[in-house]
Order: sequence, then structure tokens, then C-alpha cells
Amino acid sequence: MSVETGISNTMNVSQADRSTFAVLSRLHQYLVHSEFVRSFLVVLSGTVMARAILILAMPLLARWYSPDAIGVWQLFVSFLAALSPVMTLRYEIAVTLPDTDEGAAGVFWLCLSISAVISLACVIPAYLYAEPVALAIGDQQLSRFLWLVPPLSMTLGIQQVCTYWLNRNGAFVATTHPIIVKSLAMVGIPIGIYCLTSADTQYLIAGTVIGNLVAALLLLWSIGHRNHTALRSGLSWKAIYSAAMQYRNYPIYIAPIGFVTQGAASLAYVLLAIYTTPRNVGLYAVAMQVTFLPVTFISQSLNQVFYPKLAREQDRERLQAFILQVLFQMVVFATPLAVLFAANAPDIFALLLGAQWKQAGIYAACLAGPSQMMLLTAWLNRMQHVAGRQRLELVMEATYSVVSILVLAVLLHSGVSPEFSVAAYCATTVIYNGIWLAVTFHVARFSIRSLLPTFSILLILAVLTFTACQSARYWFSPLAAAVIGTVSTLLIQLVAASLSVLSSKRSLSMSRLLWRWKSWKEMWDGETSPLFGIDAAEQLTSFADELKLLFHSETPERVLEIGCGNGALFPYLGFSKARRYRGVDFSSSMIEDFERRCPGTSLTVCEGEKYQDNDEYDLIFSNGVVQFFNPAMLDSHLQNAKKMLAPGGKLILGSVPWRVARYVYLRGELLGAARSGWLRYVRGSISEWRGNYMGRWYDHREIVKLANRNGLSVRFCGSLLHPYRFHAILEIKKVKEDAAAARSAA
Repeated sequence: MSVETGISNTMNVSQADRSTFAVLSRLHQYLVHSEFVRSFLVVLSGTVMARAILILAMPLLARWYSPDAIGVWQLFVSFLAALSPVMTLRYEIAVTLPDTDEGAAGVFWLCLSISAVISLACVIPAYLYAEPVALAIGDQQLSRFLWLVPPLSMTLGIQQVCTYWLNRNGAFVATTHPIIVKSLAMVGIPIGIYCLTSADTQYLIAGTVIGNLVAALLLLWSIGHRNHTALRSGLSWKAIYSAAMQYRNYPIYIAPIGFVTQGAASLAYVLLAIYTTPRNVGLYAVAMQVTFLPVTFISQSLNQVFYPKLAREQDRERLQAFILQVLFQMVVFATPLAVLFAANAPDIFALLLGAQWKQAGIYAACLAGPSQMMLLTAWLNRMQHVAGRQRLELVMEATYSVVSILVLAVLLHSGVSPEFSVAAYCATTVIYNGIWLAVTFHVARFSIRSLLPTFSILLILAVLTFTACQSARYWFSPLAAAVIGTVSTLLIQLVAASLSVLSSKRSLSMSRLLWRWKSWKEMWDGETSPLFGIDAAEQLTSFADELKLLFHSETPERVLEIGCGNGALFPYLGFSKARRYRGVDFSSSMIEDFERRCPGTSLTVCEGEKYQDNDEYDLIFSNGVVQFFNPAMLDSHLQNAKKMLAPGGKLILGSVPWRVARYVYLRGELLGAARSGWLRYVRGSISEWRGNYMGRWYDHREIVKLANRNGLSVRFCGSLLHPYRFHAILEIKKVKEDAAAARSAA
């Protein structure tokens, strides 16, 4: 080997080392300096350890305790879980919101007081009705344990409020130790007692009782050790009453949401016990525990650290980008594994837990879909709270709970197999979570369309993984099929992750990789005219004559045009006669063309919805621009425009695509097309999804709603030249009311 070759190889190695070191250094800096990531990893590690203890102990519990015993235990836990959302009336969520420790301490003591009162109120009913309830369910031995539910629910209330208090103070490590100890007690006591005596349901329940009690005491000790001074500041009836009044929406809306959700989940176990046997309850319970591990590991950990971020974040676009990124990564890494698990669940349960648990694998296969969807949605369950739409969420949760439980109850009552009934119940859950995510994006004023790439990837990965697993099972032996299916799943994950990295490196969105969508900015890139072929003088004249009718053909003195383009309509609209004119467009190429056409004109390169200056204008005008604004962008534009409108000024939104006419337009009936019909409509719809110049179709109600929100009145005019568009003329409401008052006085 020559000296030059050796030097070259050494340089290549050193460059590779430096590149690797740079990547590792950036990763280290990100992990060290990102408070959100560090907090999430701390909470996740505690949750993982707690769940790992339960999962590692599951084979022993499943082999030593029968499905019937675990079914009775799960029924007991279901009653406990149904009460847990109302033990603090969900006031504990508000612990993180007050600016002062005194206000937070008031919420803390309020939660403890409510937990004590509700627990005491439930003692007598639990004692009196334990036996009738157990008899109705069909398991008499359950009556021996139901009296424990009220005092044990008090410990759950303590755990909830203490966890939020510690999260408020950034003591995430202190919240992880109690849940680990609780898991150790829940599985250690039943296993230990079995080794000494025998297996019995009461030992499983004893583990639950002792584990929750120890966890509550540890959390109280941690708070008293760290923050006893701050807690004393809120220990007064005035602070407690003030907290109750300030956050009164939580018990009105959020507590019922939690009760409905948990109640529906608990009622599913009760229905299985009533119409089948406790054995099916035990099988279903174990399947739930195993299948919903990702939800517990990731979503609940994310939720604890995402809620404070959600409450503080003010930049809507940055928040949407963050949420979409997390959703996409969850889909890429979790969907293939979920499908692989569902395809092999019966064999996995039989291998790890014993042959008697193989039926639990069937339930687990059904639950894989809801688990994947709840992984995507569970950590976002506070978004509607922050948006102030608790009533909407309550209605949605109540509707879902009623529909899903009715589906399960009707099928079980009709004699349908429990496996098929659970599958239908799970399908309802999947559909609801998809609808919930779309509605939540709408409430947060995010783009619902931005979710389509994520769900497209989810569907593609699910189909590919399922096809690979089923093909392997068809062609190979069970062991070889499992190995080939696992390898195929990992390869599919690797390809999807590579596409994700590729899209991020090239600043491409996954929607463009999948659908080749064009954003409206990309569509105009390189264009020299915004009018799409309307360039003849007579066409421009007739187009401008219609638009001038909107401001009575009299050229206002001060004009601001949003989306001025290359100035093709500028002389025809008469804006050249205005005393002061300013044109705004995001396209620098069109602004340059405008400057060549009309030297000395005041022009600015800026995105239209963000533009605002300190001047006042008699007319703020845009034509064919609003269609490229989503509602949030249009709302921003109206806010800015109102601040710049002079008294008596007008804001004109010209040539807005009218949603009412969308269907006939896409069919070609308004364009005089030679062939109009549903085929043309389908082709036009696909073209819209991929991105074209029509943008968003608005209706009058949307414009009115946004106008009212910004204190503007609005009236509409149809377009003679383009009947599928309309014009909107907006004015400040106060000006219009004053003019009416002056006319009436005269």
C-alpha cells in the first residue's frame, strides 16, 4: 500500500469518526438541553419499570391463578377504576395552572377534601349493596371485597393530586418510585402468599389494596418532605373556596368525561361477567393488560409532560408541527409491531402463559387496533380542555360510551360469541378515536388535512405487515413463519423510518412523498401571473369592472392590496390614482415583475395573513387570495386588517370559491365542458387533494363566524363572471351602527 493510499484511508476514517462524533454530540445536546425530552424519559422509565414488573410476573400469576380468579380480581379493580375519576372531581388537573404556590396549594387541599368526603359517602352504600350487586353480576364471592372500594378509592385520589403537584414542581423522579413500589406489592404479595399457602382471589385483591396504600403514603411523604411550606400557604377555607370557584368547569365537564370513559370500560367487564362467565372476564383482562402496554408506557408518560407544554405554548403552528411529528413517529414504530402481535397473539399467549390462556390471545388480537389508536390519542386528551371545549368532549365521550356498550350488550344478549362481540366493540373504539382526533385538530384550529398522511402511512404499514405475516404462515411452519414475520416487520419499520429521515433531511413532508401534494406557496413558485391566462385587455377590463363595483367605482385614497401579484389588475382597478397605495405579496418574483411594470410603487414581500403596519387604509383589498388561507390564517388576516382599517373603511375579500357551487364546478357544468359528469368530478376531486389553484372552498357561514369573532359586519355579493365564487365586504361593526344611529336621528 502506498503512502498516499494510507493517508487517504486515514483521512476517510478520521472524517467518518468526526461525522459520527458530530451526530452523537448533537443527540447528546438534544437530550441534555431538552427539558421536555428529559422529563418524558424520566416518567417513561418509571412507567416502564412498573409495567415491566407486572408483565414479568404475569406468567407466574397466570399459571398459579386461574382465569376465574383473575376475572373476579378484575371486576373488583373495575369498580375501583370507575370511581377514580370522580374522587377529586378532576380538580387535580388544575394543580399545574396557578401562577403562585398558594393558589396551587389551595387546589391541592381542595382535592384531598373532596376525596375524603366522597370516600366516606360511599362506605354505607358499598356495605349495604355489595351482596345484591355481586348476585346480579353472577359471582357471589365478589361481595366479600366490594366494601374495600370506598377507602381504597381515597388512596387513588391522593395519588392523583400528589402526582400533579410533583409534576408542577418538576419532581418527576419522585412520581416514579411509588408506582414501582405499587407494582411490586401488587404482584409480590399474591406470588409470596402462593408460595407459602395456596392461590386464592383474596390474595390478588390484598396486593392491590396494599400497593395503592403504600404508593399514597410514599407520595404524601415526598410532598411533605419537599414542599410543606408551600402547602401550608394554601391551607385555608378562603384558598380552597377560591380554587373551587376558579376551576369550577373541571367538575362540571371533565369529571363526567372521566367517569363516563372509565365507567364504560368497567361496564364492559361487568357485561362479560353477566352474559358469560368470570373466566372470560379474566381472559379479557389479561389481554387488555398486555395489549395496552404501549398506551401505558408511552401515551400516559407523554401526557404528564405534554400538558404543561400545551398550557404554555402560544405558537399554534409550532405546536401542530410538534404533534404531527410525534404522531408520525408513533405510527412508524408501533403499527408494524401491533399488526405482528395481533397476527400471532394466540400462539404468544399459549406459549408464555399456558394453553388455558390461548383464548386471551384472540381477545388481544381484537384489542390491537384500539391500542394503536389510543396510543395516538391518549396523550392528547387535554387539548380540548385547554381550548375550552369540555362540553363538546363530554358529549363525544358520552355518545361513544353509550354506543360501544350498546353494541357489546346487544351482541352478547343475542347469543353472539364473546370473541365476536368484543371485536365489534373494538371496531367502535377504533372509529371513535379517529373521529376524536379529527375533531380535536379542528377545535385546536389545526389542519385536519394534515392528518391524512399519518393515517395513510398507518394503513399502508398495517396492510404490508399483515400480508407478510399471513403469507409466512401460509407457506412455512409456525416457527419459521414467526421468524420470517418478525424479520419482515423489522424491515418494514426500517424502510418507513428511512423515508421519515429522508423527508426531514430534504425538508419534504410525508404528504408530498405519498400524494405529491403541492402547497399553495409551491404552486406559485416561478409563476409570473396570478390570473391563469386572463391577460387580454378586454378580459382584464371586465374582471376589474366587476371588482370595482364592490367599492362603488370610486378609488379610495389609501389602499392596501393583499396578494397584489404582478400588478396586472393594478391600472384597471384604478389603484394607480390612489393617494397612497401599498401592495403585498409573498412571491418575490411577482413583486419584481410588478416593480418593472410600475416603477416607484410601494411594494412589500410578506405573507398576506401576517402583514400589518401602523398606517390606516380606506380599502384593504384582496382578490382570489382567501382561498389559500385556512380558517386560522384568515382569522389572523381579519385581526390584522381590522387594526389597519380607517374609520368607514372597507375590507374586501374578492373571488372566494363558494362551497355551495363546488360540486357543479367539479362536474364541469359551470365551465361549459364538453364532458361533464361524475368522472370529471372524481378527477377534479383528486386534483384538489393533490393541490391546485382553487385552494379552500368557503361558505358564507364560515366568513360570518370569523367576521363576528373579530367585530366585523359582512355582506356578500355573487360573481357574474365566475358564478362559483362570491365576494365579501366587511366593515367594522361600530362604524355601521353609528351610521345607522345618525340616519335615524336625522
